[in-house]
Amino acid sequence: MKRFSEQFKKKSENIRLTVLEKRDLRERLVSYMEYHPLPVSLTKTKFQPATEMITDKFKVFYISTKYLKGVTILATIFVFIIMPSLAERTVPGDILYPVKGLTEDIRGSLNFTPYEKVAWETKRLERRVAEARLLVKEGKLTPQMETDFLVAVQAHKSAAEAQIKSLETTDAEGAGLAQITFSSVLDVQSAVLRSDSSSVNATTSDTLSGAIANVLEDNNENTGKDGQTVVSFERLMAQLEIETTRVYDLFASNQSIATASEIADAKRRLTDIELKINNASDKYQETPDVVIEELRTALG
Repeated sequence: MKRFSEQFKKKSENIRLTVLEKRDLRERLVSYMEYHPLPVSLTKTKFQPATEMITDKFKVFYISTKYLKGVTILATIFVFIIMPSLAERTVPGDILYPVKGLTEDIRGSLNFTPYEKVAWETKRLERRVAEARLLVKEGKLTPQMETDFLVAVQAHKSAAEAQIKSLETTDAEGAGLAQITFSSVLDVQSAVLRSDSSSVNATTSDTLSGAIANVLEDNNENTGKDGQTVVSFERLMAQLEIETTRVYDLFASNQSIATASEIADAKRRLTDIELKINNASDKYQETPDVVIEELRTALG
C-alpha cells in the first residue's frame, strides 16, 4: 500500500502543469473568449418575481402604561371591594354566594385572639340561621340546602366552642365572658327558630327550624357550663359597658324601621340593664354572688 502511494505521487508530478504551461493555456483561453463571445440573449439575466406571501390583515394596537394602570386599579377595586360588598347580601343559590363564604374565611383568618375568633364564629352562625329563615320564608329552600345549613351551623358552633376551650388556658375570665355571649346567642337563635317552627305550618320550615334548634341546644363539653367559670366583678362591668354602647348604637340605627312595640320593648330592656349596672356597685359589697349573677344575666 505504501509503495502504491509513492508511485501515485510520482506519476501525479509528471502530469502536473508547469508554470509556463499554465500561462500558455490561460492566454489561449482568453484569446478564444475574445473571438467567440457569448450571445446577447445569454448575457442578460432574467429575474423571476418572488411570490408574495399571503397573510391575513391585522392591526397593531398600542396601549399606554397609564391606561393599563387605570384598568388594573379598577379591576382591583371591583374584585376586592365591590364584589364582596354585593356578596354580603346573597344567600345560597345566588351566583356570588361562594364569594361571601370566601370573604368570611378571610375575615376569620384576620382575627388573632381566641376571643375575636369566638365572636366571629358566633356571627357566622347567626348569618347561617338568618339565611335559612329567609329561604324558608321565600320558599326557595331545597333538601341539599337543608343539609348544608345543618352542617354549617354545627361547624360554626364547634369552632366557637373549640376557641372558648383554647381561651380557658390563657384567660379564664375571657373564656367565661365569651361563653356567656355565645350561650346567649344560642338561646336567642333557638327561641326564634322554635317560634318559626310553631307559627309556620309549612313542613319544610318546621323540619329545618327544629333541626337547627336541636343543633343549637345540643349541650356538649362547653355549652351549658357558664356557672363553672368565675368572672370578676370588674371584668363583667367593663364588658357590660362595651356591650351597652354597642346596643345603643344598634338601637339608634334601627329606630327608624322598628315598630312602636319593638321600640318600647328595647327601651324597657335597656332601662333594666342600666338599672342593674347602676345598682351593682352599691350591692356588690353586701351580696357579691347575687350581683355577679345579675350582671351575667344582663350580659347574656
